[in-house]
Amino acid sequence: MVFAGQARTGWAFPDATVGYIAAHHPDLRMVAFNLGVPAHTSFQTLRVLKGEFARTDPDIVVYWGASSDNSPASGYSDRVFALLHGGSMYAVRRAVDRSAFIRWTRTLHGPETEPAIVRPPTTSLSYPRRVDPDHYERNVREMARWCSAHGAHFLALTRQHAKSDRGPKLYNERLEQLAGVGLPLLDVRDMYPTAARDSLMSGYPEDKVHFNEKGYRLVAERTARRIMQEGWIDSLRARSLQMP
Repeated sequence: MVFAGQARTGWAFPDATVGYIAAHHPDLRMVAFNLGVPAHTSFQTLRVLKGEFARTDPDIVVYWGASSDNSPASGYSDRVFALLHGGSMYAVRRAVDRSAFIRWTRTLHGPETEPAIVRPPTTSLSYPRRVDPDHYERNVREMARWCSAHGAHFLALTRQHAKSDRGPKLYNERLEQLAGVGLPLLDVRDMYPTAARDSLMSGYPEDKVHFNEKGYRLVAERTARRIMQEGWIDSLRARSLQMP
């Protein structure tokens, strides 16, 4: 299994998901590859997924992202910036460094030489985004197409914020549209409003996006249950029998 996206594919999420499935199907031999990179947008995740697909050779790909897509672009969007630099992986990596959201996040963890962003990154719908909703939908659609073409199942998770926030709605709407035409989608938005109350968030006062380990394990359980409900265990079992 491959887990792709941004920071939220880290922590306990991948291992806990695989562990939950293994607990219910002890005959399976499973490996989790974590391709999540903090602050990566769908534009970058798509390229990482394609670049690492042959090496990881997954049966199932779980994608959880969109927070960075919705964050402000300091100058060009990720896609335009990469095109201006010939589409190189350097440009993909450099796009992370350009993000005003990263500068804002760094201030939560220590001194930062660059000025922090003044407003929260999703309070206005007027600023240019690193990846706009149209291109986000195209990127997710291409991830799903690529996985299908290479014999892998694809599951996407919704994105949300613990506070009332219009920005994520635009991206979730695109996922819902794709779900309407067959994209497997796991909706975890209901977990966020009560996450702070139930002590499931990261603990940073300004961070209303990332869960703590307990929160990620709850998401992992729901993800594993959905994978089993989809009937994808048979493909995992077939691959497990072929493993040396």
